[in-house]
Amino acid sequence: LVNATPLGMRGEPSPVPWRAMHRALRVVDLVYAPPLTPLVQAARRAGCRAVNGEGMLLYQGALAFERWTGRRAPLAAMRRALRAALRLADGRQESARGRPLRARPRACRRALRRA
Repeated sequence: LVNATPLGMRGEPSPVPWRAMHRALRVVDLVYAPPLTPLVQAARRAGCRAVNGEGMLLYQGALAFERWTGRRAPLAAMRRALRAALRLADGRQESARGRPLRARPRACRRALRRA
């Protein structure tokens, strides 16, 4: 099951009734903020494997980077930047390790030059 609608970005109920979910179902919600949409939560409660759209957003950006620059995308740096941006968008001001988040433009530029 793939949800390609914006439903869930503002906490709207799942577009799929929870009764329709079963353990064999795989669920991908292309919404990436918030990370746990009502659909992902309902799917996991029903025993489904469910993921949000963070991975798709990351690899779309990587593909665009490679097409525009002709260089290999710095996936690790892009993943860190994406996760930090999503935490900030979610109102969290700390990294996963509890450190304050801050912009690091020089580190980003260095990663892009190395790619």
